[in-house]
Amino acid sequence: MTTTLTTPEPPLARRRLRLRPAPPVDPPYDDELADGLWLPPVAAPQLPFEETETARNDPAERPDAPRPDLPCPRLVAAGLVQALMEVLAGRRPVQQLLPVTTEGVYRQLECRLQALRALRHRRGLASAGAARVVSVHVAEPGHGVAEVTAVTRRGDRHRAVALRLEATDGRWRCTALQLM
Repeated sequence: MTTTLTTPEPPLARRRLRLRPAPPVDPPYDDELADGLWLPPVAAPQLPFEETETARNDPAERPDAPRPDLPCPRLVAAGLVQALMEVLAGRRPVQQLLPVTTEGVYRQLECRLQALRALRHRRGLASAGAARVVSVHVAEPGHGVAEVTAVTRRGDRHRAVALRLEATDGRWRCTALQLM
């Protein structure tokens, strides 16, 4: 009886990402052709991504480095989006979002709430149930900046929310908000 040993494939999270060049989008114009023939360009060889010693050893240089002075942006964003949905449903006062938003975002929310109240009054509708957060995705393009996309659900309807969090005084604050 013979047995064969196989090495298991690494999980998807452990595989190294590879950067591939984008193909050319459009062919050249007729006056750019040489001999009337156009051949797609050959992709340049890609240099492998190499981590530097400082990036490996310095926790402040790693993107997954712990932020001792800031809370987890994903948890803050999930709570903020849930509170936002409750405000839009009329179940929470908008003033509760004042400490975590900038003045511009707060004014934007007030205007939207006034329009929603007027619409509900015209149609004779009561306040709706609050939506629930389905998923939250966070990207940190720089230290102290988090760009968040979230999906919420109320009944059969889904809604996308995009916001930008910036760190001020050891906490996250919403500086831009877009509801779709």
